[in-house]
Amino acid sequence: ISKAIFRPKQMKWMLSGTSTDMTANTITVFSGVDTTDPGRIIGTATVDPTTGAWSLGETAVSPGLMLSAGNKVSVVSSNNVAVNSVDVDIR
Repeated sequence: ISKAIFRPKQMKWMLSGTSTDMTANTITVFSGVDTTDPGRIIGTATVDPTTGAWSLGETAVSPGLMLSAGNKVSVVSSNNVAVNSVDVDIR
């Protein structure tokens, strides 16, 4: 994850990053460190097959889905690669 920003006044996330696995890969971003709870999903992005880049742009927060304790996000790829506990920049 290269960018993990939460804007509480606008209730929006801005999330992006790159993946080294570019073969039919999608990224699911979770609020917090629990990547098994579908209720914590912020969104899903498709990995660009040429650059490996992915982005959720400005994603509105679902009702009740705010920052988790510790202000962290985690990602899991469709190929089961996970990155946990990335700090969120709150603006």
